[in-house]
Amino acid sequence: MAQKIIIIDDDMLTRVSTADLIKSWGYEVETASSGEEALSLARETRPDVILMDIRMPRLDGLEATRRIAA
Repeated sequence: MAQKIIIIDDDMLTRVSTADLIKSWGYEVETASSGEEALSLARETRPDVILMDIRMPRLDGLEATRRIAA
């Protein structure tokens, strides 16, 4: 079973290109475009790894990380 990775970035090009690269290595990848979406997705999928942008509007990556870890 492939490990699950979530890519969170508000920049679509960065998010998609990173996801495509990691998928090519054989990982299962989900993406989110905001901190709010990341919270929901992390709770649903229980990923092994999360790669998140720090600077995002509304809910930044640091706060989203704190909430996911809680």
